[in-house]
Amino acid sequence: MMRVARQVEPPGFHADVRLAGENILLELTGAPCQARKGRKRAVVASTIGLIPAKELEKSQNAIWRKAIPELKRLYKNTCAYVGVKIDDIAHVDHFRPLSKYQRQAYDWNNFRLSSPLVNTFKGDHEDVLDPFLIQPGWFELTLLTGVIEPGRQVSDPAVLDSIRATIKRLRLNENQTWVERRREAFDRYVAFHDPYYPSNY
Repeated sequence: MMRVARQVEPPGFHADVRLAGENILLELTGAPCQARKGRKRAVVASTIGLIPAKELEKSQNAIWRKAIPELKRLYKNTCAYVGVKIDDIAHVDHFRPLSKYQRQAYDWNNFRLSSPLVNTFKGDHEDVLDPFLIQPGWFELTLLTGVIEPGRQVSDPAVLDSIRATIKRLRLNENQTWVERRREAFDRYVAFHDPYYPSNY
């Protein structure tokens, strides 16, 4: 992992996602909300903090997906957690999970562009480091093997524990797709500069 620069909320997000999302939260709890067209949402909880994540993930409520094109553009279609281009459908990962932080369901600052597999591995867990807060040298890549390890200069035990937890949770060294892509990238780079390098790519 490497630090990802937080991008400024795009124009239109506040009206299209945040305000509309806040209205959804109110409607799902039966609280007074702005009138809208269409079928009224059923009340599913007495307070916003009790709204089930599966309810928010229903297509009519998951309007954060409207932000995916802007997330892909601003973050260059790169997964915030593994730093590789997203070949398949991009996901919005809620860094603070929907199951516990319902009020942040439609908050731009809680969104991380993610590959589907990473989003699945992370799930509702909160032991993954925030890509926006990663510091230089926290993660090291062994180029020949494609394996990621904690940086050798990291001495803070708490930081080391968080780095190890992130590597384990996201399976950064277990998923062969990511390991192989790192090795392929290294091979291509070296082969470009050394025509005699025995690359397979």
